[in-house]
Formats: sequence, structure tokens, C-alpha cells
Amino acid sequence: MMAAENAKQALLTPGDDGFYPVVSDIGLLTVALKDVKPYASGSKITLKIGNPHSATVTSITYVVEWGKATADGLIETSSSKTKEFNSIQPLKAGSWSTNEIVLDGIPPSDLGYVRVSHFQTSGISLSK
Repeated sequence: MMAAENAKQALLTPGDDGFYPVVSDIGLLTVALKDVKPYASGSKITLKIGNPHSATVTSITYVVEWGKATADGLIETSSSKTKEFNSIQPLKAGSWSTNEIVLDGIPPSDLGYVRVSHFQTSGISLSK
């Protein structure tokens, strides 16, 4: 059960390179953390979501958890915050979608991790 749950989330850290596969309600998606910048009293991140399918996902929501990490890389749960986001654009078939989102209350220097999970689609579009 633990392996199945881990496949449904991506645990990203600033400076990570590459992407991570995540199982959603329509199958595999990919997730990558590409940029972290200061924004007001928090951080603005660029989250890329990849759609390897031949159908365009017209609407998707996902949950982002963020917070601090210890020097050993362990998550500090006391600092964690969670928020649901909607993709700002459709996830076109066979391509990446870029989403800039704001993580309140944590500057880039304190951001230790970003966990992305609970992908739920509410529509797809097939090519003719």
C-alpha cells in the first residue's frame, strides 16, 4: 500500500533536476519543479506538469504541500502548508503545462520541499 500511495505524489526539492512520474486518475503524469523566486511574504514556483497521453486534459486540480526541511533533508511537518490548485491551462496531449503558483509564508531560502499529489481531472478532449 505504501508504494501505491508514493506513486500518487511527487516530492520535489528546490534545485532538483528532471521530472517525477505521478499516477493520477487518468494514468501517469509527470511533474517538475523548475524555478523558485521570492514573492511578497512567500515564494513563487514554476511547476511543470507533463501529459504523455494522446488526449488533452481540459481541467485538472492538484494539491500542493510545502514547508521547511531539516539539514538532513527530513520534512518539518510543523511548518507545512497545503493548498489545492487548478491548472491554469489545459494539459495538451504529449506536452508540458507551466503553472506559476504562490506558496504563502515561506521565502525561497526556507523552502525545503514541495509535495504535489491528488491529481483529479474533470475533463479530457480527444483529437478527431
